[in-house]
Formats: sequence, C-alpha cells, structure tokens
Amino acid sequence: MVHEFRSQPLKTLYLTFEMATTLFVRLPFWLVIYMMSRSFRPRKSWSLKKAILIKLVQRVHFTTVRTDSLLFFGDHLTVTEGLDIKHVWVSPTPHLLTEELKMWAAAANVAPARIPGYWIDKEGADIPIGAPLEPGETVVLALHGGAYVRLSASPRDVSAHIARGLLAHCPSVRRVFALEYRLSRTAPDAPANAFPAALFDALAGYVHVLSTLRAPPARVLVVGDSAGAHLALALVRLLVEHAGAVPGLPPPPGGAEMLVDQIGRLVDCMRRDMGEGGVRYYEAQDGVHDFVMLPFCEPERTLALCAIADWLEERPGYGTERAWPEKGFE
Repeated sequence: MVHEFRSQPLKTLYLTFEMATTLFVRLPFWLVIYMMSRSFRPRKSWSLKKAILIKLVQRVHFTTVRTDSLLFFGDHLTVTEGLDIKHVWVSPTPHLLTEELKMWAAAANVAPARIPGYWIDKEGADIPIGAPLEPGETVVLALHGGAYVRLSASPRDVSAHIARGLLAHCPSVRRVFALEYRLSRTAPDAPANAFPAALFDALAGYVHVLSTLRAPPARVLVVGDSAGAHLALALVRLLVEHAGAVPGLPPPPGGAEMLVDQIGRLVDCMRRDMGEGGVRYYEAQDGVHDFVMLPFCEPERTLALCAIADWLEERPGYGTERAWPEKGFE
C-alpha cells in the first residue's frame, strides 16, 4: 500500500525504525559483504562508496513510498521562494487542445490550469527572465521524473541536478525552464490530476518558452527523465501528429532528450520512422535508473552528459531558425 505510514504517530515510529535498522543493521551488512568481494556488489564496476550510496538512495525511495515525501520544495500550487529562485506562472492553453484530448479530459475530470515553472541559469550567469536567445543558444524545457506522483521542478529538488548537468556540459545551453506540472493523486488522497493533466501542462510550458523568448522551435530542446521522459515523448508526439490540425498549435521542438531505462523497442520504432540518423541512443554501462540525477554516479553521469552535448551540437538543423509567426504561438 502507498503512504500507509503517512499519518502521525505511525510516520514517526516507522521513520525511527527505518533509520535505526538502516544505520545499525543494513549499513554494516552492506559494508561487510561489499568489502569482501566486488562480485557481491550490485555491479562489479561500482566502487564501495557508490554501491553503498545507491543502496541508501534505494532505501530512502522505498521509505518515502510508504510515508510520502520527507522534504517538500513546492508543487503546482506552491512555489519555492528565495533570492536565487526565478519562478514564473504559466498560463493554460485550452485553445490548443485536440478534440480527443478534450474527450479524455472530460472523462478524467481535469482541465488546463495555471502552473509555475523555474528558470535555472548557467553557473555564474544571471539572465533576465524573458531575455531573447543569444546567437547559437538552445533553451531547454525540462520535465522532471517521479512516476507522475512525486518530486518537483524546484531548483532545490534533487531533479535539478539534471538541469545543472546540462548547463555545465552543453556550451549552447545557457538556461533551463523547469516546469512544475501537476502530479497525480489517488487513495489515500482524493483522486486528482489524472492524465492528461500533465500533458496539458507540458504543452502550456512549451508555448510559454516559445512566446516568452520568441524562440524558434528549432532552438528548443525538450528534456525528460523517467516519467518526465514519457511526458516529453507524449508532448512531441502531440505536436507532430496534430501539426496543422489545431489553429495556433506550434511546430515540434528541434530535439527531445529522454532519460529512461529499457527503451530499445522504442528506439527501433523511432529509427524506422525518423531514419537511422534521426535518433541518437546512448546506454550507460552499469548505470542505475535516473543516474544523471545522482552526482555520485560517476563516470557514467559525466559520460552521458557529454554524449548529450555532442548530439546537441551535431544534430541536423542546429542553429537554424524558423520564421516566428507575427503574433507568436499564443
């Protein structure tokens, strides 16, 4: 059962039990067996430190599934505040929905809504919100993971490590717009924000980036990890399959980066549709799920980010600009 220990005093009791058993039972056990032989580690290539840290991360994940998030950085109703935080509100785009999406929305009892997002700049930069793109610049729309039920787009959330990794390794990327799409809820909470709520939000976020920066779609990169990768794929598919069918619907972005596991079949289908040169697939050796979000997962994290940077600089059409409509995509 999900969140069965969310309420007090069960939450405190359970967290105390988890902390004690992890510190005094699990951690010593892991240390002993992983020091005995590399063959006992989850991956032989992992260092002792990495093996222990990944086990701890997995344990924290298991714990939060039963207690709900331990730290709250914001959601679609509450933004993270701070002197170093650049948040904006994104207007909904109900006029861009297809008839099929409207039918799904009615069945799920959801509607487009106003949501927040965060601008994250390259280290050392302080780019004004809405500043036009520099020559050769690519702007990133980031969609975080979390199974559609957890994590946040906040710059203080662990998911922000992906945005900062892209900013650090991709010369053309100077800023990332992290979208705080609505998370789904079900029992023991009241059901809320079922599909296609997150897709509505992703579309609104894409339009916001285009219209605010007056950016050509070819200069926008949509990035998603885990559930966010699924959402990125859904957004690009919506834009491609309904191009010209919905008045005002913008063209698809210049690229999409998906950080997900076991997507070999999807890659094969994409290569059949887009051609061998239209898809770049990179698989990190011995990488765990969402390793780009974990700074200690080296060298695979840096190698993956460098591969993304190489693809971004080499991709067909990079640096070209499509004509911007007189009124923008609004």
